[in-house]
Amino acid sequence: MMLVLVSAACSTRPHAIVTPSVPAQPATKKIFVINHGWHTGFVVSASDMHARLPALQQRFPAATQLEFGWGDHRFYQSENFSSGLALRAILWPTATVMHVVALPADVQRHFPASAVREVCLSPVHLQGLLQFLASSFDHAHGALPQPLGKGLYGDSAFYPGAGGYHLFNTCNVWTARGLKSAGFDITPSLHVTADSILRFLDGQDGRRCAPTTSARDTR
Repeated sequence: MMLVLVSAACSTRPHAIVTPSVPAQPATKKIFVINHGWHTGFVVSASDMHARLPALQQRFPAATQLEFGWGDHRFYQSENFSSGLALRAILWPTATVMHVVALPADVQRHFPASAVREVCLSPVHLQGLLQFLASSFDHAHGALPQPLGKGLYGDSAFYPGAGGYHLFNTCNVWTARGLKSAGFDITPSLHVTADSILRFLDGQDGRRCAPTTSARDTR
């Protein structure tokens, strides 16, 4: 068992994306981080993600926003919490899935029972996050894989995910890698719980969107 866990610790796909160094850009691209209690995920503009993964536009043509989550293939798809499934997911490397949900524009109202954090990114850091989300799907055969079935709520679906789920590679570590891909100075291995993700975001200065300049303001 110890050998399995040590070997798994070296398996950290999907990897965080290293964004290129560019001159400072205003943070005008809005995303959201959602905490559903035990699991965290991202919400991004559907049009931004459709441009990177056109197959998602075919599946979610009317979506305004898309929510993405990553986790253990059995535990995540189970409708009922099971301590046995949770323990198996943590202690033994398992296959993963991506959960994709079509959302309306008002994300915070759509999730009244979940903690939602609005985060704003520069254009280059948004592209880093989008690339990370795209790489979190299993692209073993080149194209986006076919859905495994309906998701947990709303207009949603599960897809085969990249990488393995285990003690050192949990859903919240995945979210932290997404934040790192989005330009945040974060150590993913230190953020294994949903609460730690929110505490990190709450401690970040400058995460609010920069005000946009209208045509009237430039006259």
